[in-house]
Amino acid sequence: MLASKLLLRFPLTALFCVAALPAAVAATTDNQEWRCLAAANGWQCQTQTVARTVYPRPPQRLLEAQRAAAKNSDETRIAPNNNLDWVAIDQLPSARRAELPSHCCGEYVEPPRDYADAERDPSSAPLRVNADQTQASAEGQVTLSGDVQISQGYRQVRSDRAELNQTTRSVTLAGNVQLREPGLLLLGERADLNLASREVSIEQATYVIHDAGIRGSAAELTRSAAGELTIERASYTSCPPENNDWQLRTEQISIDQQGDFATVRDATLTVKELPIFYFPWLRFPISDNRSSGLLFPQISRNSRNGLDIAQPIYWNVAANYDMTFTPRLLTERGLSTAVEARHLNRWAATTVTGAFLADDAGGGDQPTSYRPSYEGENRSMVALEHHGDLGKVFTRINYNEVSDRDYLRDFGNQSLQVESQSYLNRSASIGYRGDIWQLALAVEDYQSITYQLDEQYHIVPQLSANGRYPLGGQWLLSLDNQFSEFRHDDGDRVSGSRLRSHYQLQWDRRWAWGYLQPSWGVHQLSYRLDAGSDTLPNDNPSITVPSASIDAGLYFDRNTTTATQTLEPRLFYLHNSFREQSELPDFDSLLMTPSYQALFRGNRFLGGDRIGDEQRLTAALTSRHLERATGRQLWQLSVAHSWSFQQPQVALLDPLGYSRYAEQSLAAELSGEIDQRWQYSADIAYDRDDHRVQRGSVALRYKEANGRLANLAYRYSQRSDASVMVEGQQLVYPQRIEQLDLSLVAPLFGNTRWVARWNRDLTNGRDIEVFAGLEYDSCCWRASLVARRHLERNDLLVQPQDGLEASNGILFQIQFKGLAGSSNRVDSTLSNGIYGYEKREEF
Repeated sequence: MLASKLLLRFPLTALFCVAALPAAVAATTDNQEWRCLAAANGWQCQTQTVARTVYPRPPQRLLEAQRAAAKNSDETRIAPNNNLDWVAIDQLPSARRAELPSHCCGEYVEPPRDYADAERDPSSAPLRVNADQTQASAEGQVTLSGDVQISQGYRQVRSDRAELNQTTRSVTLAGNVQLREPGLLLLGERADLNLASREVSIEQATYVIHDAGIRGSAAELTRSAAGELTIERASYTSCPPENNDWQLRTEQISIDQQGDFATVRDATLTVKELPIFYFPWLRFPISDNRSSGLLFPQISRNSRNGLDIAQPIYWNVAANYDMTFTPRLLTERGLSTAVEARHLNRWAATTVTGAFLADDAGGGDQPTSYRPSYEGENRSMVALEHHGDLGKVFTRINYNEVSDRDYLRDFGNQSLQVESQSYLNRSASIGYRGDIWQLALAVEDYQSITYQLDEQYHIVPQLSANGRYPLGGQWLLSLDNQFSEFRHDDGDRVSGSRLRSHYQLQWDRRWAWGYLQPSWGVHQLSYRLDAGSDTLPNDNPSITVPSASIDAGLYFDRNTTTATQTLEPRLFYLHNSFREQSELPDFDSLLMTPSYQALFRGNRFLGGDRIGDEQRLTAALTSRHLERATGRQLWQLSVAHSWSFQQPQVALLDPLGYSRYAEQSLAAELSGEIDQRWQYSADIAYDRDDHRVQRGSVALRYKEANGRLANLAYRYSQRSDASVMVEGQQLVYPQRIEQLDLSLVAPLFGNTRWVARWNRDLTNGRDIEVFAGLEYDSCCWRASLVARRHLERNDLLVQPQDGLEASNGILFQIQFKGLAGSSNRVDSTLSNGIYGYEKREEF
């Protein structure tokens, strides 16, 4: 049989068999060839005699070279399968290597399809066939052998042998079968294809889904006319070829037409060939789309709750609405149920969360003088978060409520950030953002979750109207108005309404060498009060405070061959007139924490009930060192000194004692980098009147591109001594905080890295939080195991706190990539405890 090529075009094209044998010496001879034409009832084929040139057969090596050179550009050339299209990391282009996580060893890469019609849909594309040998019969049966390659649009088939039936439009393939479609590779020993219905059946199959990064094998793989893949007696994994760290072995896997979701039945999850979990039914996404089904269980253990197992159940209700139900078993407390519902539309995103535990078993810890037992009680939590933006109108809701003060401590996400909260916020607002005016209507409330702090005032409602009028010539008129109604659960407390206004005229002129920014303004506070059980000297106090300020700065720079150094002097003068404010209530005010930035604020108080009297000058000097080639800032140093020309008289008595304001303050900030891996920072606020440091910190940080990092930080804060009544006695306690914080992430071997944190209370000589653990991350799975010990919060905040108890716990999470992941409790602990920590790959 002569070596030949076939080009078949359906439905109205002819089939031509052309023998192409190049030679050096030619002769003319008659030869029989088949000629087939498409007819209404199929193909009509007959032989015909043609005169053709016959060449002597050259050596085989010459034939192969000439054959390759003589390829018609219209022929299909299907890329051969090479290790399931897996490309090792060192074989990928450098740009792609930079995009992959450092722990990945490669990826599945679909070879290019550069033949004619490669992007066309098979239903409208011609059928193209190449083979080394062909045989055709008058009954419409065509047998192809030797490197058979068939394509129709983006669909490609390759095998050792193929039989085509032009009547039924079916193809039977045998030997090294390879079928390709965009993002899909199917291999097998035998396959049946229907060109009309596009159905496929492959025996002893191996499959690869490139975009999802998954592969597997099957006794039989079929694809329906609708495009759904059904894989019988199959395996499924996202691991590289010849690596089965984890596998899902199942009687059947169904993958939908779009390749977004997989549904398995009667499946066993194996890790290193060891069965660890059985699924009677499971549906999960293999792309970025969401799917209903079981998620992996969340597992942890601590001395408070015992063994803690939660099984999330995800329900993809609609494209913009989903819910997660989580039954949770705590061996020391009982069975809890949680639900989270999320809704998204073009103008708003809303999340509702709730949890309930009936008849608490009491937990593993013992009641204390400040923390009761919850044995036999029902415990619950509800939260609502909403963000809406519709043009110039916006809406916000942030509502949180728990059944008791210890709920977050007992059922939270295992982070000090959550467990140390004192209040839960509840707020809602609606507003309008215009070109000149911004309007907002809000309500705000707080739930106290500590035992020794009072409940906060409720703000019902708060109305704000803030205007900005550009007057031209660098002039700006600001009109800020806010009305608030304050109420308290304790009827004996002072309550009432407050109208706060701040009007300011500012001139802002800037040049390349500096800037000048003077301003003149007036603060107005007016109240209408209900004294409660107290007697007030004035039920309707009000004050008006004129103010003025000037802020000026210069810019100098000096260039060297490699860097630019700047020198930026700054002067800030503030004058706020004194007005007696002892008759004013304190609904929401605090003294600002001493810092460098605080020396340039127009009011030393936060909140709205105090206008600090000031006659203060602040002189500052900033210097920056910039790399000229890149503009990267290598270091920055800022130093400021503040002088008060009169003793401030407006004071605030907070719950922990009298807050004094320093007449002379010195503050400084320093930040920079030694190189791209090492960074440092420091800040200090110094009271020159008392010759003491008010607060300060020093930090040294190291981070490499591969995730290795280390942090060393020291924090110090000294407040005025606190005076409180405890059991009828007036007690005074120093309020000094001195802490050392050391954390690190260090690769150990292979894809394993060590994570740890040590947070030490130097004031009281104890550990605040200590944890250590291991993370493993590979191409196909990720796991974390962390042991943690931390101090329990004692809500008697001003006591010496030398009797605090520690809580111990073990946290575990695992993710089988391409299948599912467990909880993010470990990630929350690590990201809150280790500065700069990043998960190697998002769940």
